[in-house]
Amino acid sequence: MSDRTRLWIALVTVAAITAVALAEAARTGRAGLAVLLAVSEAVLVGTAASLRSRAPVSLRGDLVSWLEEVSAIGGESASTVADRAVSAYRRRLEDAARGPVVGASDPATRSGGTGVEPRDALEGHGGPTP
Repeated sequence: MSDRTRLWIALVTVAAITAVALAEAARTGRAGLAVLLAVSEAVLVGTAASLRSRAPVSLRGDLVSWLEEVSAIGGESASTVADRAVSAYRRRLEDAARGPVVGASDPATRSGGTGVEPRDALEGHGGPTP
């Protein structure tokens, strides 16, 4: 069973228990407890929603290490660094797919290659040097 599946099971279990406790607190007139449980339920639902918004991606160990290093240097989450790196890579691939640009100075782009090097993914953001 994956970590993600275990997390979902835990979230659903805690959300169900909290919902039952909330109903009981409301039924018995414990307003303070009901408010606390309602806030807890909202946090659980928000957490579950954030888990659904991102697809899991497996990375090689060296890339995970690189993300963690760049994240520590830049003070950003590894997720933010990964988003930016993938966006930069995608932009370069899409540019290459559109064909050569007249007067382009990048030989790899002119020749039809992607011209993407790992160091280019974070252009100016603490990426590895060649």
